[in-house]
Amino acid sequence: WFQGDNETKDHPNSPNMNRFRSLRSRLDFNNIGELPGVKTLFHARSYDDYGAGYRDVEAILNHFFSAGDFRVYWGEAGKIDSVIDLTHDVAVPFSPRLGPTWGILNSAATQAAGYQDQRLEISSSDFQCVEPLRSINPNGYNCTAPAAQLSETAIPFPVVYSTFPDGTNGTNYTRDRTEPAKGPGFLLYIKGVNTLVELEDGTLPAAGTEWTMRTYVGAIAGGQGREVDAVGPYSYTTQNQVRPFNVLGARAGFRYDVTNEVVASNQETLAKVHTVPDPYYVTSAFEATTTNKQIKFVNLPAVATIRIYSVSGILVRVLKAETTSFSGEITWDVRNRNNQFVASGVYFYHVTAENGESTVGRMTIVNYAN
Repeated sequence: WFQGDNETKDHPNSPNMNRFRSLRSRLDFNNIGELPGVKTLFHARSYDDYGAGYRDVEAILNHFFSAGDFRVYWGEAGKIDSVIDLTHDVAVPFSPRLGPTWGILNSAATQAAGYQDQRLEISSSDFQCVEPLRSINPNGYNCTAPAAQLSETAIPFPVVYSTFPDGTNGTNYTRDRTEPAKGPGFLLYIKGVNTLVELEDGTLPAAGTEWTMRTYVGAIAGGQGREVDAVGPYSYTTQNQVRPFNVLGARAGFRYDVTNEVVASNQETLAKVHTVPDPYYVTSAFEATTTNKQIKFVNLPAVATIRIYSVSGILVRVLKAETTSFSGEITWDVRNRNNQFVASGVYFYHVTAENGESTVGRMTIVNYAN
């Protein structure tokens, strides 16, 4: 998190200790940047802050994640006017549930009877009573009350970081209920990322304030051991796997500098002319009814004449192809010059291009009399 056009805090993720291996307690919960008027910006992690079961939460929310810069625009009285995905130039929609969306979770939303979390303070674990985590997280809280709803307006309330007692690492993520409450704040969710925001003095951002959250796909490595401030130098490794294009409202555009033009036909281009389907059996995917039969000639020149003959040399039909759309197709309704369906058999077609070049082909028709 940062305010302005770029990150402002050195080593913003350095408080994330390797507690899973070292059994060390987190010393600093401000682990994802800095913002004016905000004391702590905390993103909970499995093993560091919860046990192994919290990986299910991370796995589910990962489906809604996408890399980019997200700008939060604050309005009056703690209401967020909008969240904009600056990278893809689209608005992130608000939703009362978790998804490729945004929303705020306040203390009042999770205080009804039936929630396993009985502390009044806000913690990152409270998200687990919001859909779809409430229903599909196999190791989650047993929330028997109606699902908690996200809001567009922040209502500050004391927060708690939800850590385990020092030197422990449980297999679930029940909170350390002995942890004292911290300052007032709220939970802010944007596209798979949940942030616990602890305010300096309980004052919400003024109207017109802008916050930016930056997410990335890949891995940042670095550090010089497990001691405090043993940071840098860093290296960034990109994620090589193709990720789904899951940005709501975004569009992918392509520009081609190709000029279509009609070129003279020759034997090589005319050799590509053929009929579809071939052989023709009674009906095909082109037909709507038994009285609407279709055979297509494809890969035709822009201007061409097709003459269809029976095996005895009788002229069955003459078709004129002339197009400005470069489709290269013409449809034959499988009728002769007397508007009758042709009989089953082998037929020959002679294609003459605009420059006099020509080719001959053969097709087979298996038809029913109408």
